[in-house]
Amino acid sequence: MTTRKDAVSLLIEIGGEPTLGSVLRAIREGEALSQKVFARKLKIRDTHLSDIERGTKGVSVERALRFAKVLGLPQKQFLQLALQSILKDAGVKKARVIIHFAA
Repeated sequence: MTTRKDAVSLLIEIGGEPTLGSVLRAIREGEALSQKVFARKLKIRDTHLSDIERGTKGVSVERALRFAKVLGLPQKQFLQLALQSILKDAGVKKARVIIHFAA
């Protein structure tokens, strides 16, 4: 099982701006899981996971929230990364998504 420190170290090693794909990859590698096994855990095809990790396919808000729930991680961060990607894909430059949930 990966620790948060392991996942952060892997993200730094991967480099670049964090994306949902890079976060998923860091978690998967931190847990030493193959794409096939991790994809099964997320209930998606391994080819789709590969596309997400490489940034060639995006993730809907609904799917990002489901991934967070399955992995037992904060939905806020997954939602933020998914929305950031959607904005980037839409051509919105230099936008930063900040999520605040009402109490």
